[in-house]
Amino acid sequence: MIDVPSRGSRVTHGEHVLNDPGDGSVWMVEATSGVAQPLFAGTPGGGFDAYPEWSDRLYLQAHVADIDHDPRARAVADQWHVRYVFSGARTFGGKPARVDADALSTAAGVVEVQRCDDARVFELAAVVGSAP
Repeated sequence: MIDVPSRGSRVTHGEHVLNDPGDGSVWMVEATSGVAQPLFAGTPGGGFDAYPEWSDRLYLQAHVADIDHDPRARAVADQWHVRYVFSGARTFGGKPARVDADALSTAAGVVEVQRCDDARVFELAAVVGSAP
């Protein structure tokens, strides 16, 4: 089992962890006794793309590897208090992963802080210090 990170010791109340709900990462709420909150939890009917209120979070999900030089991605991460990204290599329903761990592993401003099997946790060093 992977800690998110260190059983929540790094994640503080009010923070969200960027994730892909299709990889099973929504379990982090239970694993951290509610401290780590996924940015994407249960998928609404029609999917996240069908709702304009999710557009900023979807932008961050698609551009998180650019966090070091993308002011919009950094602003969304700040707005939603995101310092960590969880990525699982497997997804459910045959859908492609929405969080690219390989891109994150070489991205400026992103540091891998934990790995367990195919699950990885990255810290967004470009936004550290923006916690609530």
